[in-house]
Amino acid sequence: MAAIGHLSDIIDAHGYPTQYDGIKAKESALRLCREHLGNRPQAALELALTANCRLAYSEAVDYLEDGFRDCQDLSDPFLGVGGRTLAVDCAVHGNNYIKANTIVSDLGENIDAITPANANIVYSSVRGVGIHPAVPLILDKCLTSLPTSAIGRNAAELLLKEYEETSRIADKVSLISLGAGCYGWLQLNKYLLRKVDSISNSMPFNMSANTIENACRMMEDDFSRSSDPLSYTAAASVQGIPMPRSIPYGFLYNHECDDRYLENDFEVLRILNGERAAAFKNHGCSGARVYVLVTSWAVDVPRLERTLAAYMQDDNYRLLLVSTQFGEPPGWVKGCPNTRIAHVPVPHEGYTWTSGQWTQEGYDFDLAVRKVVRDTMLGIAAA
Repeated sequence: MAAIGHLSDIIDAHGYPTQYDGIKAKESALRLCREHLGNRPQAALELALTANCRLAYSEAVDYLEDGFRDCQDLSDPFLGVGGRTLAVDCAVHGNNYIKANTIVSDLGENIDAITPANANIVYSSVRGVGIHPAVPLILDKCLTSLPTSAIGRNAAELLLKEYEETSRIADKVSLISLGAGCYGWLQLNKYLLRKVDSISNSMPFNMSANTIENACRMMEDDFSRSSDPLSYTAAASVQGIPMPRSIPYGFLYNHECDDRYLENDFEVLRILNGERAAAFKNHGCSGARVYVLVTSWAVDVPRLERTLAAYMQDDNYRLLLVSTQFGEPPGWVKGCPNTRIAHVPVPHEGYTWTSGQWTQEGYDFDLAVRKVVRDTMLGIAAA
């Protein structure tokens, strides 16, 4: 195992044109090292971490699952509970909820593996699958292990207290993200407002970097170019990571950077986006539902209302617009009786939820957003 760590250090120290090139070189070297030393737990973990660094979440899960086949010990320092929670996080970010749910179920059946040493990472990770039968059991175990002063403990207590009622609400009401980033999908799952299934998992705006104007453009265009190979290109991040980008709609698919999404003119992604468009039109426009947009950006409310209304198959919905801009509310005005507007300002200027979510002010902000969303879902469930 020392050889793996030593090689990893050498590769990290090497000079490459971009961070992405260095990550790929390290990954190749680790794969070669694994061939010689065998699929040891540390090798599987190192490979998963390098794939995670280049946002290749599905490949990271594959590396970890290779390791789990040979290491089923939940006390293992590399692939035990820590490795399982990493796999949940990668599966959630890679949109593979079947694998994430399987791991969470396994943790629920091995509850004694949760200790004060790992309770915090377990608590942060397993909530990513949304409402799930094992989650309340795991949360309860985490609370017995977390100190009373632990950051985010108040959120765990509230989520556990309201779990049964929220689960019943989610049975009745679908929660559909309109994008403008991943918050409306990832964080609202983490705050147990959604039962993730094959339909909710297939909505087109769940996980991409986009503006609501671009989402409107995509809907106004009836998603017609989502499957066109000429509509995609690869845009590089500042680290040099190639990311699929929709040219006509401006969507950046930053959760689908695995090689399989980039290959063959983005064929896998194009097929997936065609399926997402069909899921939205066939399953996302009827029944009790709340469309949610959480953003600090400007929103053309009348355009969004018109665009969405063109798809609606019934009137049993709410459009919830949550402004998070710091300071005063933006002055949005609704034109449709189905629209709800709320202002939940971020804790301070420059706050970003991706880094701030682990702080107490981040937990409190997320709980405030959750209350607005939950109350809206409850209102339509009771209607």
